[in-house]
Amino acid sequence: MEKIFRSNKTLLNHPPCPENWVIIDSKGRVIFKEKFKIINCSYSTILWTDDHGYSLDYFTNITNGSYLDTNKEFFHIKCFSEREKFYHVFSRIFKKEEKNPTSDKINVLVFLMDSLSREDWFENVPKSMEYLVKKIGAKVFKRYNTIGDATAEALTALFTSKKVNELPSMFSEDMAFIGTFQMRFTGMRKAPVDHYARPYQISAFAKQKYDCLGGQTHARANFEYGESFADAYKNKGFFGAFFLANYSHQMTETLQYVEKDLLQFLEFFNNDETLKKNTMLLVMSDHGPRFIHSRKTLTGLLKERNPLLSIYMPELFRQRYPNEYINFLDNTNKLLTPMDVHRTWLDLISLQKNGNLSTKNDNRSISLFSKIPLNRKCAEAGIDPHFCSCLKRTELRINGDTKKIALEFVKFINEILLKDIKEKCAKLELEKINQVFSLEANLLKHQKIVNNQAKKYFFQIETRNNNGGLYEFTVTEEIPLNSTTKRLIFDKRYISRINKYGRSADCIKKEYPGLREFCFFGPETGQTRQRHQYQRHKNSNFGNSSDRPVRRCRRCGGPYPHTNVNPCSRQEIELHIDPNVKPVQQKLTPIPFHMRESVDRTPENDRTRFN
Repeated sequence: MEKIFRSNKTLLNHPPCPENWVIIDSKGRVIFKEKFKIINCSYSTILWTDDHGYSLDYFTNITNGSYLDTNKEFFHIKCFSEREKFYHVFSRIFKKEEKNPTSDKINVLVFLMDSLSREDWFENVPKSMEYLVKKIGAKVFKRYNTIGDATAEALTALFTSKKVNELPSMFSEDMAFIGTFQMRFTGMRKAPVDHYARPYQISAFAKQKYDCLGGQTHARANFEYGESFADAYKNKGFFGAFFLANYSHQMTETLQYVEKDLLQFLEFFNNDETLKKNTMLLVMSDHGPRFIHSRKTLTGLLKERNPLLSIYMPELFRQRYPNEYINFLDNTNKLLTPMDVHRTWLDLISLQKNGNLSTKNDNRSISLFSKIPLNRKCAEAGIDPHFCSCLKRTELRINGDTKKIALEFVKFINEILLKDIKEKCAKLELEKINQVFSLEANLLKHQKIVNNQAKKYFFQIETRNNNGGLYEFTVTEEIPLNSTTKRLIFDKRYISRINKYGRSADCIKKEYPGLREFCFFGPETGQTRQRHQYQRHKNSNFGNSSDRPVRRCRRCGGPYPHTNVNPCSRQEIELHIDPNVKPVQQKLTPIPFHMRESVDRTPENDRTRFN
């Protein structure tokens, strides 16, 4: 067991955060720390305007021992001493006095992290995983399979029940600038839950320094919000979920920064007798790492398809529903999807209402409280072959036939997916084929095929003209029974970009967010690339510079190549300047000693040196 949890592994330490100047207790009272000699403090509350912004209320002065507005939950605090200032953004749900408190309702608390496989958790937060499994008693589900690319697909499958809105609800997601429901979708028209942390997360991002918010780590600030929600509603029944992506979205090793704060959160849960008795705790991830270097290997593919799912069932559930708990234990090694977890939540609501499992049936999801077949297939669980970890893969030799399919795939991107934005995106070309597999799947359950023979192939290829795009795709090859003509079927849902594309498609992210992984946007793209030669205007003499077509930057509209320092200086921007603020001259930064000689050089000195 010691080898599994690797609790002796040396982990990375979180960058140090400054000390908080103030303490806010559970009742909202603000206590100044004497060592900082605070002269003045004020606070403001954060208000939700829409899913892409927020507003700050007026700052109100506070004194040592005064109280915050406990009807609010998101705050900005700024304090001043004689020479220094302190700015803190924090969130807290303040507990209200309860009338007739009861703890007989079963709560649901979900903690999610981004881009982590089950193996990554045990590798990078071993002490927390050991505590979760051994101390708390959570069960880890070994065959939990994602159903699509990225976070949106995973979370959409999880959170689709209207009935959970009957309970006090909370949803918090950091990295709000690439929100799950805002980057590829248009966001929420109104706050979807009772406690919606998006305005706080947007405002906190601007104030975050070195993964610190004031005197707290970014992780502790998010855990504290989840803890305050659970503590406020633990006797009322609640559904809450908070999602942490900042530490694992780019690379898995930085998950180690979270070890201390995650362990503190798990200890908070385990030490609270009420939560331990009546709260179902899920610690999980949406999918495995998608863009790391090892992702191009078969091991990397399997890690992406197999995120963590661990669940603790509370004592109250085990006592009331012993048969359902036996099924729950038996399903730890069965094939599962996020849709099964959602079905489990529906059954939990139904059990508490009428003592029976939900009668809803979508012919693919099965509750963890029911018996799941040991030989369950991906097709039966609603997992498409492209994302199925259980399929038998047979590697094929790369030859003329496979190259033809790869070329048709690149043509599908250029002429079908990018047909409306050809002028903005570079035309892709095939660079090389890395791998080709044939897939063994029950095709009749995945798609309707009449009078056809069909085969499925899985490709990994690299492309040119978009910073070395690395793609995986599944293609269906159909052959009619009475013909030899082959038909290739491509589907955008079964295409995965498995290396980073960064901001190369920012020009289309608002109008076509779902095509960013295919589009490479540069100063010259698409048909513009063919205009290198100067052409004669039909009404002018050849050779006149005014007749030559002007090459223009697609970002700012200015001539290309740029001759000024700021390449997009033609863009008009609006500056909001407060005339009441006195300008302050920035102090000159001292020149390092090793650079002073080169900085002091002048043309005269250079001529003297070489003469």
